[in-house]
Amino acid sequence: MSVLQLDVEGYEWPAIEGAAATIHAGHPLIVLETLAAQDPKEVEAKLQELCPEAGYTLIGMMERNAFYKPVKLGV
Repeated sequence: MSVLQLDVEGYEWPAIEGAAATIHAGHPLIVLETLAAQDPKEVEAKLQELCPEAGYTLIGMMERNAFYKPVKLGV
């Protein structure tokens, strides 16, 4: 899988934790719809903790969607 897109209305982190094995296996681009109260940089930090070997980084926003890319592609 190359892209994981989630729109789960405030349950993004539980969904990401549930997909941890998939994230570790393939390091997909992650697209999350964010709510106004969510800080995309906080999610970036949590992704880096969950999967440090991928080095997920917030690369941009489009409308309410945050895009997180694994920057350590050789892993």
